Amino acid sequence: MIKEHNIAGNKIFSLISEDTALQQKLLENNYTVYNYYMNIYNSDNFNSFYTPLEMSPKTKGPGYQYDLRNRKLHLEWEEYICTALNKHINEDLFLFESWYLYQTNEDWIDNPAHEHPTSDYNATTYLELSKGDHIIFYDAEDNFESYYPKLGETIFFKGSVVHKPGKCSGEKRISVNAQLNYK
Repeated sequence: MIKEHNIAGNKIFSLISEDTALQQKLLENNYTVYNYYMNIYNSDNFNSFYTPLEMSPKTKGPGYQYDLRNRKLHLEWEEYICTALNKHINEDLFLFESWYLYQTNEDWIDNPAHEHPTSDYNATTYLELSKGDHIIFYDAEDNFESYYPKLGETIFFKGSVVHKPGKCSGEKRISVNAQLNYK
């Protein structure tokens, strides 16, 4: 069941599933893809992650971002998140793009406040996180408020909502993220 929250003046939806099988498959796939890219990264090919091109790997950046590389899992996750959100808001959204975000507590990781202007909604499912991990939402006057997701929770918010992941509280935080658009 989806719950609605008002965070920094923004409508945020959250979904907690009792079925953790999909989250476990996404997490296992994350490690497979992460290791694939880390092998490339360690071979001096620094553009293997979706970090902005002007950033070298150890300067300020959002963390390690990479695609799912598994079409079947992408479609399964799309079915899970889009069915729930579409039913709740009475719309017809599809998963346009998805990626993992692997963040550590290294000093260089600092994801700036941003929005997703090419998406109608965003979704984030938290696959690994520590107590205190949060996402920060901003209102039109740059006031902010944090939301502390639970393990396995998916949050949804409009693409125009300014947000940023909070600093990683533990060793790492792993999420799978999506841009959702109207059909």
